[in-house]
Amino acid sequence: MDKNTEKLQTDLRFAAAFLKAHEEVKANEAERQKRIYEKAVIAAENRRRKKAEEAAYFENLRKHPIEPSEEIKEILRKNCGIDLDKQKTEE
Repeated sequence: MDKNTEKLQTDLRFAAAFLKAHEEVKANEAERQKRIYEKAVIAAENRRRKKAEEAAYFENLRKHPIEPSEEIKEILRKNCGIDLDKQKTEE
């Protein structure tokens, strides 16, 4: 073989190695983007589920409000001047 042929073969080997590395990088990037997308979908589903749970909780509170006990009402009246039975504040 002459010198030109050897140089061409070496260049071809380098080009093939570069193309192989490039394909691996593309495949890794595609896999990474897929994982990112899957995580985003899961996060969106979790946000939607949490929002629905909170809406159901607040709807339940509206339908069945929590009444403070007489002890709590007395403490608020004594310490804060808030009378929950009259719905006004004493100063």
